[in-house]
Amino acid sequence: MSYKLRRKLIKFFFDVLKEEGFESSKKSSLILRRFHPPLTHVVEINSWKYGGGFYINMGVHLDSLRSPISKQSIAPDEVEESSCLFRMSLRVQGWDDPKDVSELPEYLENLKQFWNEHGKTFFSSYKYPETFEEMISGADFRKLSARELLDYALVAIHIGRYQDAFNLSHQIIDRLGVDQQFKSDARLIADRAKSKGAIDPAELRAKLEWPK
Repeated sequence: MSYKLRRKLIKFFFDVLKEEGFESSKKSSLILRRFHPPLTHVVEINSWKYGGGFYINMGVHLDSLRSPISKQSIAPDEVEESSCLFRMSLRVQGWDDPKDVSELPEYLENLKQFWNEHGKTFFSSYKYPETFEEMISGADFRKLSARELLDYALVAIHIGRYQDAFNLSHQIIDRLGVDQQFKSDARLIADRAKSKGAIDPAELRAKLEWPK
């Protein structure tokens, strides 16, 4: 597909997404966002001049997710797909080139079907707070990396599960060989969780003089 025709197809596709509630970005013509506070849905198109096809990159962002690690939170209307915790990329490639713009409607219908089967399914799978409650309740934290534990701890803080956030943080703190930045971030989350009522078992044992 030629670059010019591909851009026209993307424009038509974005018109479809706008009917579904997505809004244009002020900074980039290839980014759309949809707002369902505290969730922001992001769609970015990665297109190129050479080679066929393009990527539809999607992300789900939780407002203020990075707090308390970062004192700066990203405004919903500025968040990019790369900043989202939950992400998925769809590759649109392999179609024969249309001969002219008159064939674009057929391509658009194919793209809409592709979107309905994959894109809509991705976004509909994240419901707040149910999806995130299930995420925390159903995860085997022993199998998660330090990065994943940190993300889960942030989600737990976000949905008010402060004891889970504290416990997840301490799995990072207590692990050997974990990057010190992860440990530092985990301590911030643990302190935040304690300020919201989470109990530190070690402190409780010391207070009650329980044996370890």
